[in-house]
Amino acid sequence: MRSTEHYSKYKAVEHKYFTLYAAPVILKKLLSDDVYNHFMLYTVSCRLLSQQDRNIHIEKARKYLRTFVEKAIVLYGPTFISLNIHNLLHICDDVESTGSSLSELSAFRFESYLGGISNVIRSPNHIVKQYCNRIEEQEKFVKKNITIHPELQILKRKKSDILKIKYKGMAISLKHPNNTVLLSDKSVVEVCQFDCTVDDQISAKVKKYLRKESLFNYPCTSNTLNFEVSRLSNITTTINLNGIQQKLVKMQLNFSSEEDCRTVVVPLLH
Repeated sequence: MRSTEHYSKYKAVEHKYFTLYAAPVILKKLLSDDVYNHFMLYTVSCRLLSQQDRNIHIEKARKYLRTFVEKAIVLYGPTFISLNIHNLLHICDDVESTGSSLSELSAFRFESYLGGISNVIRSPNHIVKQYCNRIEEQEKFVKKNITIHPELQILKRKKSDILKIKYKGMAISLKHPNNTVLLSDKSVVEVCQFDCTVDDQISAKVKKYLRKESLFNYPCTSNTLNFEVSRLSNITTTINLNGIQQKLVKMQLNFSSEEDCRTVVVPLLH
């Protein structure tokens, strides 16, 4: 995502990342409390409707979005209520009636796919033919990954060292941004090393994040969404991969030179 200086030129995918992940962090010290809390009604609703357990949160999201629209009139005036803002009142109905998450209902995926298409086009001539040729090449020469069992693949290794794996659909590596995960006991850890035993079982050495704090408390506490501010421990422990519950997005938080740099983590939505 580009700097907020380019916000007016953001693509749809950048708007999605800003709304679901970055905005609660970036805007916290930029907006007044009233405006920030108002925006959080919107971004929290979007996250609730994008989660796998969205069905149990629909009524809560509906309440937040209704409050968002009502308070928008007070903060920004009646002219702010455009058709797009009014349509927010019906998003929960769409999620409920289709059984799909908000991400599945949006058009973000189409813009992302268009970017992939443009990357394989080499000239302005015979574009459809070029694209078909590239697809055929990819299908013929796709690299085969080493599969240990259906849930686990080794994607990258250097000699005997495992650098990147795919586990239950999650790409996890030893480097940012793919090395932070949430465990089933709600611990947040950073993956430092993968170890493979003689019977092809893989474990991970991790460092745990400590001193969890809430980033925001309205319209709900950020911990409800596993949206937390943490500090990394220096102690390394070993975990089994089956303890990994979810992949996390990690961002650095430092509002002033007088503050220590902290880490914000938030679950990655699919």
